[in-house]
Amino acid sequence: MALEFLHIREGVNNVERDMLAGEAQAVAAKAEFVAAAAVYGGLAATYGPLVTTVNNFATANPTNEAAQDAKARLDLLVSNFQAYKIVLDDVVAALGSV
Repeated sequence: MALEFLHIREGVNNVERDMLAGEAQAVAAKAEFVAAAAVYGGLAATYGPLVTTVNNFATANPTNEAAQDAKARLDLLVSNFQAYKIVLDDVVAALGSV
């Protein structure tokens, strides 16, 4: 009986240890996601004026290859930014209680 109890207690201790380790990982992951979301949150303010300038210049100069290339590259970057921002915001919101 004592051996059986020790086995049960060891099992409960293992569950607690593994849950605490998982919790620590979740808390650390949340911190990383919050930091990434903060970086992404500042990108629009930092680079928004550049995007507007490039878009206006490319629109005004439709035959300028460099302007069109810059606009195409920025369009792709902005599209990726928007997708990542949505995911980061969703993950941070989902981890809010962690």
